[in-house]
Amino acid sequence: MTESITDSMKWASALSTRPSLEAAVAEVVQKTKDSLNKTPDLGFVFISSAFASEYSRLMPLLQEQLPKLPIVGCGGSGVIGMDRYEQAEEVEGGASSGVDSSILTRRQCSCFPSRC
Repeated sequence: MTESITDSMKWASALSTRPSLEAAVAEVVQKTKDSLNKTPDLGFVFISSAFASEYSRLMPLLQEQLPKLPIVGCGGSGVIGMDRYEQAEEVEGGASSGVDSSILTRRQCSCFPSRC
């Protein structure tokens, strides 16, 4: 029997509009962990340009709460994620952060540094 990709992969998405970077990171990490019921294998983070002066603090905050998790991310003027009602929401121009994370059952994820 062939396993479908939906049987082997689970995704979670969270969005925070808290104005504090620490509070926003804590909120999205907790929401994704709760949704997945375990620590994810891979993370994607999206952070609004309202936090541009704090970008250098983002990865240490995430790594503190999700040690050894491979994380890919970017900044932008708008962030999309799931709100507290599990509805997709886009926040433009304000403080926001989003995290999408995944459990990759029976999959292997290899990371390597890259600079653009």
